[in-house]
Amino acid sequence: MEYCEVCEEETEHYIIKQRGRQFLIQCSECGNIKTVVVDKEIDIVTLVSDGETTLKKIARFPQNQEIVKDTYLFFDEIPYLITKIETKNGPVNKAFTQDIWRLWLKKSEYVQIRFVIVMGDTLKKRYLVERFDRVFTVGESVVIDGQRYRITSIFAQGRRHRKGSFEALYVSTVYVK
Repeated sequence: MEYCEVCEEETEHYIIKQRGRQFLIQCSECGNIKTVVVDKEIDIVTLVSDGETTLKKIARFPQNQEIVKDTYLFFDEIPYLITKIETKNGPVNKAFTQDIWRLWLKKSEYVQIRFVIVMGDTLKKRYLVERFDRVFTVGESVVIDGQRYRITSIFAQGRRHRKGSFEALYVSTVYVK
């Protein structure tokens, strides 16, 4: 599948001609012909943790892609948190794929969310485990310890939001009353 500028959507394409990493392709829907260059890919050793189990795998990445610690990679629509990046010179916080010796990943199908319950001058903290794609919306009702609360704000993407919706994967704190 490739994006077709004429059809303005992803469509099947046929390969007409190939020269190295350069392909001449034709859209199966409208017949539009274009040239695409496929990025060179490299294999990186990854240590993937899923609970108490850690497996060594080889993952394929485009060359020159920047990888950053504490961000997520998606494989088969499941997020994996990058917990460590190793180069020949030791651990780093970010690196380009061609410089990476080994990646440490943690399966993050479920994430821990901190809830702050505001009760006048008192704040109570509770932690709940939610599925990564669970959406929280300001104004929504949630049940914590058998009590119903309303979400007043959400800390996500580095700041506090008083309106909007966010997937649990990107939320660090949910404020409720």
